[in-house]
Amino acid sequence: MEQGGNQAEEHMESTSKTHQRERAESWPALPFEAWKDTYETLHMWTQIVGKVRMELSPFVNHWWHVTLYVTPRGLTTSSIPYQGRTFAVNFDFIDHNLYILTSDGTSKTLPLIPRSVAAFYQEFMACLHALGIEVTINTLPSEVRNPIRCDVWPGDERFPTPAFYSYTLPEPPGLKTTTIRPAAAFYSQELGEFMLRYDDVRRASSPERALLEFFQSTYEAGATLAKWDREALERRVV
Repeated sequence: MEQGGNQAEEHMESTSKTHQRERAESWPALPFEAWKDTYETLHMWTQIVGKVRMELSPFVNHWWHVTLYVTPRGLTTSSIPYQGRTFAVNFDFIDHNLYILTSDGTSKTLPLIPRSVAAFYQEFMACLHALGIEVTINTLPSEVRNPIRCDVWPGDERFPTPAFYSYTLPEPPGLKTTTIRPAAAFYSQELGEFMLRYDDVRRASSPERALLEFFQSTYEAGATLAKWDREALERRVV
C-alpha cells in the first residue's frame, strides 16, 4: 500500500510539474523593460505597413481594413488590391524578414534588422516602388479607437508592465466605479481604462477564464452604462 501511495504521489507531482511547464510556455513572462525598445520600434513599423493597407483597401466598418492578422510566423496584411493585381506584406518574426509578395509572382524581402523608423520607412517604400506599387501615406503616428475596445498592451513608462485593458468611448457616467471581474482588475485613473496585469492573468488558476471574465465584464459595464441596445447588437449563443 505504501509503495502504491508513493507512486500516486509521484504521478500527481509529475502531472503538476507538466501543467506548470505548459502554462509557463503558454503564458511566458513579458517584462516591459527587457523589450520596450523593440516594442516601440515594431509598433511604428507595423503602423507604416498598416497605413499602406489603409490607403489602398476599400473602407470597412470599424477600420477592419487597417488591421494586421496573426500568422504562424508573425503578422500579415492579407491581400491588398492594387491596379488589377494584389499584394501582401508579411512580418516573419522567425526568420526576421519582411516579405512583400505580389500576385504576378514578383517579391521583395526586407531584413528585420536594427534600424531607425525613418530608415525602415524609406527602405519599405523603396521596395514597394521597385514592385510597381506607388502609394503615399501620412507619416505621423496615429491611433484608431473603437467605442468599446478590449486588447493587450505591452506597457510604457507610466505603466511599465504588460496588461490587458478595456475602455469605452465616450466614457459613460459611473463607469469608473462599476464592479468588474476578476478581483485583480481595476480602473486606472491615470490611463482612463480598466486594467488587468498580464502577470495576474498568467498566475490565475485558469488564465483563459480570468481573461474572458475581464473582457466580458468590462464590455457589459460599458455597453449597459452607455445604454446600448444590446438585444439588437449582440448575438445570442443557443
